[in-house]
Amino acid sequence: MAQCLVLIVDMTPAYWADAETLGRAVDGLRAARQLFLLGGGRHAAIVGVGGQGADYLAPEHGLRESPWDPAGGLAMHAALAKALCFVNRHKVTGSRPADQSVVVVSVLGSACSAEGHMPALNAAFVADSMDIRLHTCWLGSGVPDLLCQQVAAASKGTVLNLAPADPASAASELLALLLQTFVCPRVPGCLQLPPAAAVDTRASCFVTNRLLELGLVCPVCFSIFHLEFASAKACPVCETPKEIPSS
Repeated sequence: MAQCLVLIVDMTPAYWADAETLGRAVDGLRAARQLFLLGGGRHAAIVGVGGQGADYLAPEHGLRESPWDPAGGLAMHAALAKALCFVNRHKVTGSRPADQSVVVVSVLGSACSAEGHMPALNAAFVADSMDIRLHTCWLGSGVPDLLCQQVAAASKGTVLNLAPADPASAASELLALLLQTFVCPRVPGCLQLPPAAAVDTRASCFVTNRLLELGLVCPVCFSIFHLEFASAKACPVCETPKEIPSS
């Protein structure tokens, strides 16, 4: 059974119907965390993620307002960094891939930030080296966010597309899925995650968020851009000039 569980939840108003619905969802995650610990799990945390960063909701802190601005997309890389720090703090790692002693589940309904693409994938590669599965429960409409798919694929995780018709009902549906699939490991092996689907591994432009066949990479901050920025005099992210004048 899993010994450590980290739940990452989308805290932005871009998906949830209202603040009350978001509150019910967070309360459900808190209940799932407690059931996991009562069922024999050793460590469990909840990480909230917004457009400006991520922060612990449990066990360290309560709800905060400052990082939840949805502008620019979710800072998924920050949330994954928090999750891996929590795991490393308690030094819980699996001895083999089948052990899955650590599980990280992201509950998202909003698109992720394009600027966090590379650090999020780096976090996924680190998680894979630690035998940590990064799963995603996608609540948004349409196809799950591409970065979520790539992160799951890189860590041998799974993307579960819930897409409830009414965001107000998402909290109860989400809690049922978490209890049946991740939180109650003593349930016999009749419940299995679906096989991983094919994932588009192309990178996205950090400015336009469009998928790229060919692109440009900044040698300083390693941001990726569409070829239309070839004539730009400086990197659109770190603003480093292409030609640094000699002294």
